[in-house]
Amino acid sequence: MLAVAVAGAVAGPAAAAEKAQHPFRYGTDVSSWYWERQFDEEVTPPVTLPPPIPPASQRVRLPSPQRPDTLPVGVFEGAHERMAAIKFDLSERGVTPGSAIKRLVLGIEESTDKNEQPSVNVGAAKIQACVILDVLSGGENERFADRPQHSKSDCVEGARGTPPAPAAPLWTFDLTTLAGPWGEDPFANNGIMLLGIVQGGGPTETWQINLKIPARDDDATEVNEYEETKGRATLTLDFVPPKDPAATNGESLDGGVSVGASGGSGSLGGTFGGGAPPTDLTGAGGPVETPAASDTPATATPVAAVAPPEPRMPALVWLLIPLGLMALSAVRSVVLEPAGGPRPGGVIEAIRLRNAERRGGALRAPSDPLLAAASALVALGRRTRGASRALGRRIASTTRWVRRRP
Repeated sequence: MLAVAVAGAVAGPAAAAEKAQHPFRYGTDVSSWYWERQFDEEVTPPVTLPPPIPPASQRVRLPSPQRPDTLPVGVFEGAHERMAAIKFDLSERGVTPGSAIKRLVLGIEESTDKNEQPSVNVGAAKIQACVILDVLSGGENERFADRPQHSKSDCVEGARGTPPAPAAPLWTFDLTTLAGPWGEDPFANNGIMLLGIVQGGGPTETWQINLKIPARDDDATEVNEYEETKGRATLTLDFVPPKDPAATNGESLDGGVSVGASGGSGSLGGTFGGGAPPTDLTGAGGPVETPAASDTPATATPVAAVAPPEPRMPALVWLLIPLGLMALSAVRSVVLEPAGGPRPGGVIEAIRLRNAERRGGALRAPSDPLLAAASALVALGRRTRGASRALGRRIASTTRWVRRRP
């Protein structure tokens, strides 16, 4: 009996049906409507400006004749003029793959607002809901050519209810026969297209029905418009989630519970919390034979923690560091402190050098080795030029003396 109770406790919640009424929610659900007369074109004004100013252009389309929370459906002279689309996300309502949808009904109010293009000839209106085959994108007052493709056969006709005033008329669409694939795969649900049923197709067949979804909440007002109008469009959903495969196939569940598949009986195939071995719970036999447990508990071999390897610098870096310092020292005087030119060390250094030569004092050795070498070469050059000039004057004097002799 306990096994049967455990099986009921495991399989009961999974097989229990979930039924609720869900309002249309912005951000989760999607809606749009399409107008046969709508166009979207790029228009260039006739004013032309001299180049290089390009001509100004803008996109032009007809303004919406309806309120943002209105989904109009209409027929004009026997042809579709307006269609509306709406999608309730079933996965956000708890429908998982493999679910069985028992009932799915859409209820949507008819507008009684006179501050927009009103409903026309409502007595002749007939609306059907067809399965959308493409992905539905949210919008309003869109082009007819941009509407998603819808099925021609998977359609159901809606019923218009007229409750007592001041309640608005309510259109209901029983989508249960269309929702079978949506229970198997909730992501296959692209919504439904609401369009008129054209009967005779004559020029007198003209009507329009304005359906309403909840209004968006306006932060500038104190009231919550969505909460006050969320009952306009609702989805009554009744479905059964998929059964747990472990509960039906007799496989072991988490915690070691195994449910029998025959005769409504079963056994607990494991222990709870490491207790004593289980016994037969059916009362039909003796103790259940279980393998003897080892007296020595199995111990796991500890695994020594391995420290992460320490980062090591490549040997080539240690060789490049001194070479880089030597190269920097060699080019520093050239890049930062130029020593070449007629006056190494600058004008002030040349003046100090000349004053030191006149005084016959010791010259101050430059701090930079390259600068000192350059200064020494300059001084040597000057002495060499002085000796050359003296030798030249002596040679010239000797030459003149030789020429004056008879």
